[in-house]
Amino acid sequence: MESDVFVTVKKVKSGDERAFSELCEKYSALVSVSADKYCRMLPENSNATPEDFEQEAYLALYRAAVTYDTDQTDVTFGLYAKTCIRNALISLLRKFRRAPKTTEWWGFAVKSVFGPVFTRQIRTKTKALLKMLSGVLSDYEYKMLMLYADGKTPRRIAQETGQSAKSVSNALFRARTKLKELYEDQK
Repeated sequence: MESDVFVTVKKVKSGDERAFSELCEKYSALVSVSADKYCRMLPENSNATPEDFEQEAYLALYRAAVTYDTDQTDVTFGLYAKTCIRNALISLLRKFRRAPKTTEWWGFAVKSVFGPVFTRQIRTKTKALLKMLSGVLSDYEYKMLMLYADGKTPRRIAQETGQSAKSVSNALFRARTKLKELYEDQK
């Protein structure tokens, strides 16, 4: 069984998206249980959603597959993935605990606090960011990300677009991965 996982992990490392989908199916229970466990630790007034934790867990699973050393025999991939997922979710939990608690949309807060000059600068930078995103992401990933940015859950996006929830989650995962890579390249 573990040898099947090794083959799948090697395929993921080579960029095989189908292999990553197989890995997601195999480890979906681990991802769901882990995401639920850490999401429940949040204070009630947090802006985080269970989907945030699930997405982060899938991202950690992907990173685990890409960074796992298939030549070593001391640690199984399952244990390595579980550790990576746990560490990523703990980091996300800490981030949400530190984040300011607000239910306002940031555009509204910017207008009321900083005035029209700053708001124009934000709009200009936002337009540039959206243009850059449309160049980095596929049309489908961009569309799913924009719906997600509007506050819709992956399940709601799937209902509205007629796509499967898995397809939406995968598109959001790919978009987040590309954005994180882009961010790291900008440092």
